[in-house]
Amino acid sequence: MRLNDEAPSNAAYWHKVAMECRAEIDRLHVENAKLAKEAKRLQGLLDAVHQIAGELARPSGI
Repeated sequence: MRLNDEAPSNAAYWHKVAMECRAEIDRLHVENAKLAKEAKRLQGLLDAVHQIAGELARPSGI
């Protein structure tokens, strides 16, 4: 006997739970992609600041 044969309402409940989990996983994938893009942008800014700081630390030769 399968779960679906034994308790169809229970199977429907778990199907709904699975669909909600899938939707949350999809939402988290989108959020992760946004965060990765923002992290890359911030890393670029940090690299630029380090480059500027390094240039300012060099003797000007004047």
